[in-house]
Amino acid sequence: MNNQEPLSDEEIERMVEESMASPKMAPEEVRPAEHETASETPLHKAESDPNRPPTSLLEAQGGRWVVMPKGFVATPTNPVEIVQVCFPFDEDHQAFFLVAASIMDDPKANEAFFAEVLKTYEDLLPAGTFPTRVAPEDLSSDGIYTVEQMKAEVQKMRNDSFLLQDHIVRNSIILQVGDSGLGKSPFNYELGICIAAGVPFLGITTTQARVLYLDYEDDVEEMISLAETIAQKLGLPKPPDAFRLWSPAMTDSDKDPFELIDRFQPDLVIIDTISAAYPKAEMQNDSVTELYNRCRKTGAAVLFVHHLKKDSSAEEDSSFDHDLDRPTTVRDFQCVRGASALYNNAYLRLKLISARKNDEDWAFIVRGYRRGKGHIPTLSVGRVRNENGEPIGHYRLGGLARLSPRYRDAFTALPERFRWKDLASHFKGNGSKQSFISACESAQLLSPEKSGDYYVKRPDQGKTL
Repeated sequence: MNNQEPLSDEEIERMVEESMASPKMAPEEVRPAEHETASETPLHKAESDPNRPPTSLLEAQGGRWVVMPKGFVATPTNPVEIVQVCFPFDEDHQAFFLVAASIMDDPKANEAFFAEVLKTYEDLLPAGTFPTRVAPEDLSSDGIYTVEQMKAEVQKMRNDSFLLQDHIVRNSIILQVGDSGLGKSPFNYELGICIAAGVPFLGITTTQARVLYLDYEDDVEEMISLAETIAQKLGLPKPPDAFRLWSPAMTDSDKDPFELIDRFQPDLVIIDTISAAYPKAEMQNDSVTELYNRCRKTGAAVLFVHHLKKDSSAEEDSSFDHDLDRPTTVRDFQCVRGASALYNNAYLRLKLISARKNDEDWAFIVRGYRRGKGHIPTLSVGRVRNENGEPIGHYRLGGLARLSPRYRDAFTALPERFRWKDLASHFKGNGSKQSFISACESAQLLSPEKSGDYYVKRPDQGKTL
């Protein structure tokens, strides 16, 4: 038998069209070109499920066997999907069969087809031969991927699911904690307005979405002024319509927030604060679990604003909090006031920490810990002020000044593009290396390449609005 090359998709389509246009031979008249006894083989007698007739060799075309269900006649109104099946004979010779996909998908018919070919060519096939199907180049539309296609699709799904890149995911629970008077509300107003407008938040990519802010604490005039001031700082003509506010001062204070969520159908809900909206949830783990389960059923990301324990600002904790050379851990959230389920059951935990008194340019740190990933880059946040010195928004601090002297020296010594193993000359353990990478990412000095094999240095941006 001569070596055969696989048919292209166009050739298969043409062959099937020709098969439809030509008269069909009865099964008993079919004879493969080189093996006349094949029509009497078990393939004709193979059993199938009740909804599909036995298979047979129906027609020989172009030196290849076309294998179809017995009695099947392909017409323009009764088409058939054809696939190629390859049998190798040796390193230089192989045969390709055109087979109805229904045969390959039916275990009994599939087994009978393989048995017939193996019997017919048993003297030619090498030991242990198993046929392979020649699949179309791209089956991703059917959910069948190459590894590279799957990686690209997963990355796309991951990007689409984020409302705030690498931080806030759709249909998730976020717990944000910080001391009273730190400025959590202005920070969250800016976050909500950025997502509603689809503009970056502190240089972080957002996905435009509907935001509902339930403000239980601020005066309504302050709410209006805050939203308009932040929109102006962001260069927007007005707060976007996708950003909606609710205050108990404007309506029934006992109204169930989930009725509001059901009414507006937001993608992100910010509840400021959880203790004002759900007092029981602050103290009882069962109540937290019930509340979080209700949130998940909405399909929205829900961010709860909460407070720290009164003794959480002790000096030893302060030193621990301000160590930018270490990644965030679960320990950072053991200072949350109330039930442990508040932070244990949250997908994303954020902690706002007041800056040291001797750093006038620095407002607070934002530490993050995400389920399944762990530490996310720490943000150093400053306040944007108008000409009168009044705060009107925030910016992100970065650059070499945010690194410790040791990390600064290591960063300067590394090439513009480096791998994990290149850190060995500067740091011993993997923990030390990861702490360095985390600190550099927090300072916006590094970005991992898409391949994940290399890190690339970024320009020292200093401040990012």
